[in-house]
Amino acid sequence: MNDQEHHGTNSEVAFGEASSPMVLASTGQRLRTMFLDTFFYFILFFVFGLVMGLVGLGDLIEGNLLGAIMFLIYYIPQEAFSGRTLGKLITGTKAVSEDGTELTFGQVLGRTLCRFIPFEAFSFLGGNGRPRGWHDKIPKTKVISVRLDRVQSMRPTPKKEPITLKKCVITVVFILSIPALYTIWTLTGGDTRGQWVLVTHVTDGDTVGVGRGWRYKKVRLIGVDTPETVHPEKPIEVFGPEASEFTKQQLQGERVHLEFELTNQHDRYDRLLAYIFLSDNKLFNAELVKQGYARVLAPSPFRYYKEFKRYEREARKAGLGIWSEKKK
Repeated sequence: MNDQEHHGTNSEVAFGEASSPMVLASTGQRLRTMFLDTFFYFILFFVFGLVMGLVGLGDLIEGNLLGAIMFLIYYIPQEAFSGRTLGKLITGTKAVSEDGTELTFGQVLGRTLCRFIPFEAFSFLGGNGRPRGWHDKIPKTKVISVRLDRVQSMRPTPKKEPITLKKCVITVVFILSIPALYTIWTLTGGDTRGQWVLVTHVTDGDTVGVGRGWRYKKVRLIGVDTPETVHPEKPIEVFGPEASEFTKQQLQGERVHLEFELTNQHDRYDRLLAYIFLSDNKLFNAELVKQGYARVLAPSPFRYYKEFKRYEREARKAGLGIWSEKKK
C-alpha cells in the first residue's frame, strides 16, 4: 500500500468517526442526574434560607419566590459556563445544542424556564432508553453521555466557546433582576404604616389583606363584626355574602390609609387591627355599620365607639341590612 492509499484510508476512518452521532444520556443517567440535582438544590435552598434567617432577613422574600430564585441560581450559572450541573458531573453527562456545540445563553435560560412547566418531569417517559424531555426539545438541546461518547467515538470534541464577559454579565444581571423586580412589585403595594397601602385581598366583610410581598398583612377592621362566610367552624350566616361583596366592591384594588389604636394593634390571630380610611377620607368601618352590613363589636374600648353605636341604632331603626325583617 502506498502513502497515498494509506492516507486515504486514515481519512475515511477519521471521517466516519467524526460523523458518528453523540450518544444521548440513558434513562438511568437522566434519573440519577435529576435526583442528585434536586438534592443539591435543596441543600442550596436550605443554606441560603438559614443564612437569611440568621441575619434577620427571613421575611424578606416569600418561600415560593425564594425557591424559584434558588432554582435559577442553581441551574443557569452551571449550564451557562460548562453545560454541566453537579448532578451531570457525577453521572458523566452534559447538555449541548442539538448540533453538538456548546449551549448558548438563550438555550440555558430556555432549559431552566422549561423546568417550571407542570408535569415536565413526565416528558422523559419513553424515548427508547435515551429520553429527551421538554426542557431539551423546546430550546433545541440534548444531554449526552460524556463517558460513553469518549469510549465509542474518536471524533474531536466540538470547540468550546470561551466564557465571555458579556455572558457573565447577562447571567448576573438576569439573576439579580428577579429580586429587584420583586422588590419594586412589593413597594408598589404601599406600606401599612405609611400614607397609603393597597388592598390586595378581601377575605370577608371585616377582614382584608393589604400590601404585597414581605409587606403583605391581614387586617381586621376595628369595632365591627360582619356575618361569617369563611369561618372553618361556622356555617355561612345571613347577609354574610352581601357584606363580603360590599367590602370587595369598595376596597379591592384601592389605596387606603390605615390608623391604629395606641394599644391592642394585633388580635390573637396576629392580624393588624385597624381603621380603614378611603381616598375621600370616609371611615370604611363606619360605613359598614351605617349601611347595616355589620354590628358594633367592642371587646375593648376604641375611639369611635359612641359614633359606631349611634350608627348602629340608626341602621337598626331603618331596617337596613342585617336589621331588615326580610332575612334570606
